[in-house]
Amino acid sequence: MKSVKWLGLLLTLSLGLPVLVPAAGASDTREYAVKAAYLYKFMTLIEWPNEAKIQNFIIGVVGPGPFGPSLDDINGKVIRGKPIRVATYSALKPPTPTDQMILFIDKANDPKLKTIIGDLKGRNVLTVGEAATFAERGGCINLVTVKNHVRFRINVDAVRRAQLKISPRLVKVATVLVTDQGEQASYNQYEDILA
Repeated sequence: MKSVKWLGLLLTLSLGLPVLVPAAGASDTREYAVKAAYLYKFMTLIEWPNEAKIQNFIIGVVGPGPFGPSLDDINGKVIRGKPIRVATYSALKPPTPTDQMILFIDKANDPKLKTIIGDLKGRNVLTVGEAATFAERGGCINLVTVKNHVRFRINVDAVRRAQLKISPRLVKVATVLVTDQGEQASYNQYEDILA
């Protein structure tokens, strides 16, 4: 039954439909299961440089993270012939995350965002966060909950700095694309990062 729910959620995400999360006061576990599914979907729609040379993809979480067992179903799944490994980082130094990864930064670690973004300068890491202004402060993808639906915003400048390519399918379902200045991005500001 669990895998049927998981498959339904992934199908919903792949079609670009908004995903309903529990109302306030309901279980955080379900909300983070939805966010875990988004992380998996992002992994399938992002291209990293030198993918042919890596052995696996990593979904990393700063701190213990809020996911609980939600990421367990993703650990070991295969994308483009490479397994996904889930890792938790108590701090970025040491250990430092490897390249070709997604790094989730939850609200509890939001005060460290500037330091984390600085530590990742020049690395091929897709940062994903949930704080209200995550994208405007240099994060790549900002998961936001609007009227009990998880949506996301993409900072095209941050994706460019990480030297990543994003699928047009991902761009199409994003709530908004912004620049580092917080302005809505026009097509000519992000066409170079499309896969």
